[in-house]
Amino acid sequence: MNFTLDQLEAFSASAETGSFSAAARKLGKAQSAVSMAISNLEIDLGLELFDRAGKYPVLTFTGEMFLREAETILSPFAGPCKPKRRRGRNHGKPGSVCGFGIPPEHSL
Repeated sequence: MNFTLDQLEAFSASAETGSFSAAARKLGKAQSAVSMAISNLEIDLGLELFDRAGKYPVLTFTGEMFLREAETILSPFAGPCKPKRRRGRNHGKPGSVCGFGIPPEHSL
């Protein structure tokens, strides 16, 4: 079972907003990128996370269960991550930059 933090972020935002388009706006990404991330996540997991029969995607029972796991995985990254432009090899592409550190009073 392989997945990326970007896929989990797209999945979580889509579940929260009830729309792939709204999730894309929230994440600062194209709607097609969010849809593709979720589709690839479903393929990688071998699970259907959303029912797409209606106008808006609705979490399946499996999707609801996986959302709990995704939020647990994403929770350590919620505070220190900020949308930012990447540098280096992916220069110019939006992404998330996470900062972690030890407060000076606890460093050696």
